[in-house]
Amino acid sequence: MLAALIGMPLSFYAAALVHERPYVEGYEDAVRYLSEQPDSDRVYYQGILNGDFIFHVRRFDPEKRKMVIRGKQIEMHPAFQGSPGRSVLRTPEKVREMFTQLGVRYVLIEENVFVRTPAVTREAMQSDKFELVKRIPLRSNDTRFARMSISIYRVVEPGPASVQTIRIPMLTLPNELELSLGRLSGQPWPPNR
Repeated sequence: MLAALIGMPLSFYAAALVHERPYVEGYEDAVRYLSEQPDSDRVYYQGILNGDFIFHVRRFDPEKRKMVIRGKQIEMHPAFQGSPGRSVLRTPEKVREMFTQLGVRYVLIEENVFVRTPAVTREAMQSDKFELVKRIPLRSNDTRFARMSISIYRVVEPGPASVQTIRIPMLTLPNELELSLGRLSGQPWPPNR
């Protein structure tokens, strides 16, 4: 009985020592590249592992001066549990217009094989307004991430944001949030009062 009580925890401990935890690497490389660019205060990121990307952005930007706009505006479903539909960007022109309005300087797209990037985003990047500056392969011990990469596009002729406030759709609330774009990027967060 005593041998079983000692042997069982030891067998779990031995199994934990040999088990390799899944990992995906490459997001840090993308963020390091962006941190070296002087005009990367507003970036757009579209991909399934956006949390990993944002984690590294915050690591390199502890004052939270950089703003990461995620791909929800393009990917969002028109209705959620009976709520009215939200506007979805359906054309490459609308996608490019959103980038111009928000003053986005860099667009990062996670290219993967098991979740396809919306075609409208890929089409928008095929314009002369964007330049592919870097492609970073992701490394992983999970075969689902074996052929993934992050493509980094730079806006060729960036301009200032043409809107002062942005609306953030909230699927769980009846109304959208309306926030000042100037307070969300380019200065420490939370703002000094």
